[in-house]
Formats: sequence, C-alpha cells, structure tokens
Amino acid sequence: MGAGRRFLLLVGIALAACAPTLGPTTPPVEVLVVLDSLDESLRVIPVDSPSVVHHLSINTGSVAASAFALRDRIAAIGFGDSVTMVDLGSHQTVCKQLLNGKGPVGALTFDNVGHAFAGTPKTDSVALIDVPHGCGVSTGSVRGRPLGFGVDARGTVFALVSNPTTGWLISQEPLRDSISLGPPGNTTAAVSASDGSLYVISAGDGSSNGVLTRVDPVQRAVLAAFSGFGRLPKFLATDGADRVYVASPVEGLMVFNVRTHQVERGAGPSAVSLPGGARGLATDDFGRIYTLITGPCGALDHGFVQPLDVNLVAQHPITVGRCPIAIGVTEIPAALYHFDN
Repeated sequence: MGAGRRFLLLVGIALAACAPTLGPTTPPVEVLVVLDSLDESLRVIPVDSPSVVHHLSINTGSVAASAFALRDRIAAIGFGDSVTMVDLGSHQTVCKQLLNGKGPVGALTFDNVGHAFAGTPKTDSVALIDVPHGCGVSTGSVRGRPLGFGVDARGTVFALVSNPTTGWLISQEPLRDSISLGPPGNTTAAVSASDGSLYVISAGDGSSNGVLTRVDPVQRAVLAAFSGFGRLPKFLATDGADRVYVASPVEGLMVFNVRTHQVERGAGPSAVSLPGGARGLATDDFGRIYTLITGPCGALDHGFVQPLDVNLVAQHPITVGRCPIAIGVTEIPAALYHFDN
C-alpha cells in the first residue's frame, strides 16, 4: 500500500472514531386529548397506555370553553370571544387573542402550515390567527353561521356555514367560492378522505334525517349526497383508508365506505350503540375509534371516552373530567410528554 493510500486510510479511521454515535430515534407519543369544560383542563392520554393521564390546566375565567382544535403539539381553545393557543409539550400559553368582542367562538381548525381559523356564528364571521408569526388576527364575514370547518388534502380551509334549512362551504383566501350543499342545514363537520373528496355532514334540526355530502374541493362541486344516518349526525372522522365514521347523539356510531360509496352501517340496528350520546369523535394511527360521551355535567359527574377497535368492538372506557366537550388525537415528542399517574 502506498504512503498516500495509507494516509487516507488512517484519516478515515480517525474520522470514524470521532463520529457521534447515533442511537435509535425515539418515536413521538400519540395521544388522545380531551377538553373538560367544567374542570378547565386538557387530559392528555397516550393511546397505548390509556390508564396514564396528564392533566393540563387552562384558565378560562368565568366563561366555559366552547371550541377546540389540534395541530401537532398546539391546542387551540375557544372560550367566550377569545382563543388561547397552548403548547402541549412545554405547557406554555403560546398566545391568547380576543377576536371581535361578540363571541362565543363556535368552531376552530388549523390549516397545514399552522394558521388557526375561528368561526363565530353570532357575528357570521371567520378569523384567521397567524400562530407561526405572532398570532396576528384578520377577520372576514361569511353568509350564514360558521358551525365548523373542513380542510382538504391540499390544506385549503373551508368554512361550513349554515342555517336551519341549508348549508354551504366557503373557501379561504378570500372567503368566497360558495358551494351549496342544500338541505337539511346545520352543517357541522367535514373530513378529507382517501379518495380526495371532502365529506360533509349536515345534521338538520332533528325533525328530518341528516345527509352526508361528497364534495370535490378542487372543482368546487357536489358529487353526491347520501342518506341513512338518521337524526342529528354531527361528528365525523376517517381512518385514512376506506372508512368515514359518523356519530350521532341519537343514533350512535355509523360507517360509510368511500371506496364503494355505500353506507356500511347506518342508523337503526346496524349502528353501534353509544349510551349517553356522542359529543365528539376521533381516530388514531392504528384505526381505533374514540367516541366522547359528555354525561350529565353535574358537580360530581364525569364524562368518558369509549374506544372501539377496528372491528367496532367496544374496549374498556376511559374516565375523563366534568362535562368534556371535544376530543382529538395528535403526536407529542416523547421527551416532552409528562406523566401524572
């Protein structure tokens, strides 16, 4: 071996010896987050260890929390005419913003870059909160009450605006491109499914059956509408594959297949019974479903979360706080997760 090659070999060995040792990366903790309105707290529960709970207090003053959204480790909480952003890892308040002084906030969501959107039904307005850049607020008017939001696969946010008899989708930036959904009104939730469509639920007022509408968010067109969900279907979640789950406080949990465009389990005997009535719905990365049961909201009462496996078989319920009103699933870096018990 020549001197030059021996020198390069020695340099390579020395660099290898000095290189840092890279161990296995710790995966983030996937957690269930529940907003307990009367306890003024968030319960952060690892999906793989539901008996381990972390309580994060939130100060809402004398006003009960009314809306909730998650993106990564940031939780947005609406109460009165304010929105507070909380970092679930550091337990710090990122910002608190007063909107228009005419609340309450009725709906919250995030887009794919971290902007928060807050709907105020009383004032027919939607506010954009620029969370990544200091939480500045800009507000626009919409036609009708914004009762929820949908975010498509590209990150475009649609406000779900409605009256008791009909509903629309209105896209962000600017608030325009109204898509009429028609009756029965009280449009409350939307999810982006694996087929690229937005699926939107219109609950109605309970006197008629709800409707699930399939919308092309690019062409801004209604593709189809599906019945079979009974009275007051209000909550949606997707497993990221073929299923969209629909929950009703009256009918229970139902299933729609986005591949076959068929109702797999509709209202009636095929629905999964949810004693106490659903108040929220979420899914995790393993396909498990979580339904939130608020309970009577008395001083000594607790709500609970009813998990179901991928076969819709009920698992052991998880007790949460007083009068829980919202639920979501997100991920927190493992090094930042704190355990209370």
